[in-house]
Amino acid sequence: MAFKQLWRVFYFYYSLDIFLHLQHYNILTSLVAIFKSKYQGILNQNYPNPFNPITVIHYQLPVDCKVTLKVFNILGQEVVTLVDEFQDAGYKLIEWNARNYPSGIYYVKMNADVFRDVKKVVLVK
Repeated sequence: MAFKQLWRVFYFYYSLDIFLHLQHYNILTSLVAIFKSKYQGILNQNYPNPFNPITVIHYQLPVDCKVTLKVFNILGQEVVTLVDEFQDAGYKLIEWNARNYPSGIYYVKMNADVFRDVKKVVLVK
């Protein structure tokens, strides 16, 4: 009989502990989601993709920050720097004319404060 009561008490506190941890986890994940949506930029896929020889790259900045937008080839070598400046918050676009570059796969890398993203683009001539 004492064992059953002890088991019920243990089970109650164990369930309470799991409940509190899940609530704590839900609160943390909600805060992380809010932070990501509010303070991180967005690098959209270029259009058109594949392209020949001009493409447009769109991105969004939620706050004023220093932005670098660079293009790398498949070997990881930097091909060109499209943006390297402090920019105001808002929607931005930049056009990349790849007329002087060979066909292939390239990567567009965006750094804006704590936000970093990479998109694959394909140049077809």
